[in-house]
Amino acid sequence: MDTALKQLRLASGETVDYDKLILCTGGRKRNLAVPGATLPGVYLLRTVAECDAIRQVAKPGARAVVVGMGFIGSEVAASLRQMGLEVSAVLPGAAPLAKVLGNEVSAVLAAIHLEHGVHLVTNDQVIGFEGGTRVERVVTAKGAQLACDLVVVGIGIAPAVDALAGSAITLDNGILLTHIFLRDPSGRRPVFGSNEVFQTDPHWHDYLLFHEYFHGDSGAGLGASHQTGWKALVAKLLEQTRGR
Repeated sequence: MDTALKQLRLASGETVDYDKLILCTGGRKRNLAVPGATLPGVYLLRTVAECDAIRQVAKPGARAVVVGMGFIGSEVAASLRQMGLEVSAVLPGAAPLAKVLGNEVSAVLAAIHLEHGVHLVTNDQVIGFEGGTRVERVVTAKGAQLACDLVVVGIGIAPAVDALAGSAITLDNGILLTHIFLRDPSGRRPVFGSNEVFQTDPHWHDYLLFHEYFHGDSGAGLGASHQTGWKALVAKLLEQTRGR
């Protein structure tokens, strides 16, 4: 990509000129590179096929461990509890989505999960999976051993920005978005982008990767969530605010 010439070079060697360009390159799911990550019963969730595979083994009474509690992990944990599974979730912070929602709001979200029976293993990380013919245990850095029948790993995405390397676009775990982002000398903005590939300027926020839309309940994937859904989160926050 040459932003000065407003030109793209294709793999075939052909060049394409543009007046306006929208970058929607998306991202690739992050894999958890730990021992046992390829054991049967360890699932990622990015495609419909992966969702269907999880649904097939998500039987009432089964023990599930969710690794990561971002948007995907939080909704998966909620959905699995609604489906009658025992759910534990391992997350690196003190509460789900703390970096995105802030400490106060994430604490409310944690409380909703706890109220619905999700066991939160906080300030910890997974260092391995153990089992014979399929996963049986999740081992954490602090020594926890969580017995399980299935694991769902949701640790975010890696922005797909390989094609932008070497261009004038600043990359830092995605496209770095600044207040002067991709303006031409006339001050016009000929390049735009969408969703997963962007990283905010650190002067604005704490390097947040926008990889999910903050809409209402998304329980249509595995099954209706246990009203952690964002509707429930907002309702709980309003309830607490009225009490102040």
